[in-house]
Amino acid sequence: MPVCGSRPGAERVRGSQDRRWVRPGMSDNHELRNEESNEAVQAVLDRVLSWQAGAPVDTVREELEKGLAEVGESRPPDWLERNAQAISTADPAQS
Repeated sequence: MPVCGSRPGAERVRGSQDRRWVRPGMSDNHELRNEESNEAVQAVLDRVLSWQAGAPVDTVREELEKGLAEVGESRPPDWLERNAQAISTADPAQS
């Protein structure tokens, strides 16, 4: 997309590196979007983030465990706790 007032051919790239559109004090939850190199586990994280952002930590942890079991994966308790906390405190409007 061309940037107004810039030289012809200049484009703005949007992504986690360009977060100027996020209001101060808000998160775009980018820290959860590329947590895993395992695509199946990342899909579980993305799905739980989409549906459970802002939910109680216990609910999020249960959904993570259920999703991981569905794809035949598991993660250590500290991984589950860290990601459950992050999703529980994530801004639902940015999921």
